[in-house]
Amino acid sequence: MIDYQMNFLLISDESQLSQKIEVLLQEKYLGWKILKIIKAVEDFENYSNQVSAVDFIVVDFDLISSWENNLIVQFLKEKPLIFISNRKEKAMEAFEFDCLDFLLKPVLPKKLEKAFEKMSRMLSLNSLQNMENQMFENIVSRIAKSEFKKRFLVKIGNRFTYVPTEKVSFFFSENGVTYLVESGTAQKYIVENSLNELQESLLNPTDFYRINRSMIINLHDVSAIKPYVNGRLLLSLATKSDFEPIVARERVAEFKRWVNQ
Repeated sequence: MIDYQMNFLLISDESQLSQKIEVLLQEKYLGWKILKIIKAVEDFENYSNQVSAVDFIVVDFDLISSWENNLIVQFLKEKPLIFISNRKEKAMEAFEFDCLDFLLKPVLPKKLEKAFEKMSRMLSLNSLQNMENQMFENIVSRIAKSEFKKRFLVKIGNRFTYVPTEKVSFFFSENGVTYLVESGTAQKYIVENSLNELQESLLNPTDFYRINRSMIINLHDVSAIKPYVNGRLLLSLATKSDFEPIVARERVAEFKRWVNQ
């Protein structure tokens, strides 16, 4: 059952086809919706400037072939398509567009379901790629704007001081408290931010990396990287640590790429 939101356009004047699609949506694609059914060229002309509102289009090739409208070709190139026709020879024309599948009439429910599964996989992949691109753009934007924390206000006894971010050897979490360890002095201070907050928005990702659930290290304080048991890595830091900085096994490959960037 797929319940994420997706809107598509149906260009067809065949009620049986729209009924089959509605049945499929009710059974497997509750979040998907036919935004508009276009049955005639007049309907298309009224809707042609709203193509951005749909994620894909299901189109009856036989119907649009009878329309004398040059805009339809450009319109269909804007979105992924599922083409339907009663003529096999139309398949080659269909794949001149961004056609994900070509179905012959009468459309069998199983064939229609497979076409929708293909569309679901492709749109999910595109969505994931867009998310990754957005994350990358956010990081680049933050770096360009220098929107990272420059220093940390810390308390010593009854007075305050600060530690520049570049002077931090590592951060670690213990019993729900986050600590900063100063490079060189190994002085430990409590900070108000969680490791998640530090990782996600406050620290420059080119310099700091979260090696496991409880520790974020500064690359500039790493003096050696050694293989460790169970496929993990053991780091040596220039600043003394009370515990071993170990890169979790599931983060080893990403850590290596990060160091090698």
